[in-house]
Amino acid sequence: MPTPRLLLLSTCHPGWEGTGGMILADALRDYPRDRLCCFTFLRPTKDEFVWAPSACGKGLPEQGIPEAWPRLGRLAVTPLRRAAWRAQIEWVITQAARFGRAHRIEAIWGIAETLTNIMTIRRVAARLGVPYVVNVWDPPDYIAYYRRLGPGLTASLMREFERLMRGARGVGVASPWMAEEFSRLYGVRSIVMWHGLPRALWREPAPAPVGDGWVTLVYAGTLYARREFDALLDAMARCDWRINGVPARLRLLTPDLTLHCSRKTVIEHLGYRSQAETLEIIARSDISYVPYWFDPAYARATRLSFPSKIVAALAAGRPVFFHGPDGSSPALFLREHPAGVHCNSLDPARIVETLERFLADREGYARATRAGRIALEREFDARIYAARFTELVGMASPDPAASGM
Repeated sequence: MPTPRLLLLSTCHPGWEGTGGMILADALRDYPRDRLCCFTFLRPTKDEFVWAPSACGKGLPEQGIPEAWPRLGRLAVTPLRRAAWRAQIEWVITQAARFGRAHRIEAIWGIAETLTNIMTIRRVAARLGVPYVVNVWDPPDYIAYYRRLGPGLTASLMREFERLMRGARGVGVASPWMAEEFSRLYGVRSIVMWHGLPRALWREPAPAPVGDGWVTLVYAGTLYARREFDALLDAMARCDWRINGVPARLRLLTPDLTLHCSRKTVIEHLGYRSQAETLEIIARSDISYVPYWFDPAYARATRLSFPSKIVAALAAGRPVFFHGPDGSSPALFLREHPAGVHCNSLDPARIVETLERFLADREGYARATRAGRIALEREFDARIYAARFTELVGMASPDPAASGM
């Protein structure tokens, strides 16, 4: 099967410093250097992929009109925004198609992570007359709700997303539950592409907590589930930051942090760290905190998406403390791979009770980390991820049928 000359159409470059850039880089690291080019909306921040021909476009404004605006003001501004929006879409398509034509691309790999990408991937492919495959990390209604796009833009986004899915040769998805739903709704072949980590970074499953005189919780990644995170802080304040009588602390590995604390906190903010450093810090902690939204508005996102924070915890050899609703993808995952403990409540007493019960059970702790290792080997090996990417891109390999698009 020939390797297509591929155009990556994404918000970020595989050389971008962040989770998205890392996920792209791990997929493309072994891709033939003479068969890859990138059209993105964020410039690279690392040198690893500077060899790939690249162009950087200007994406759409990804944030809707604030709800706090008076209704009359929103109605007056909306037509102007929509006209500018349509013009910007056309300009992005023209730029990307011109770039792809100059590099004789044969297929597109699009990342459907933003309004801009969802509105342009299919159209760029049609302009160039090439097939395309797509990766979806979050469902489109989550993107619309998170960005507060408003009913008009949301409806346009949802219609285009359906066209995008139905026209794709294949879709790489964030979870088995997303694969099942997308196959049913859109009739598209879906491949689960859980991001995997190289075995060289894996730590052995920890048999017990660190035992250094502290109970250390760790959070690694962007802080988005703020209501759940605040509930954790309330719970820790109520128990005076002591778990089973042992002083407790929270390590935060996140680039952005805004806290308004009117209660006691014991927090170490370590900022952004490299992947290897992050795993080392998690390995020196007792349990990895992973919150997900209880808000029903996020129900579909929590059921279909999957937080990469779980993978990092398993690779570091530590258990997961999942704080989120029943029926969400992490809750379903932990039923199959009991690699930690699940708290399905915002009640501070329940949060503390869950942590104390789990951390007091040494045998249960060891079982959880061993279960995490089994999950790593079955689903989260970097080689599995790379193989699934190869399978996805292979769906768009040049063949006689592609010329008829």
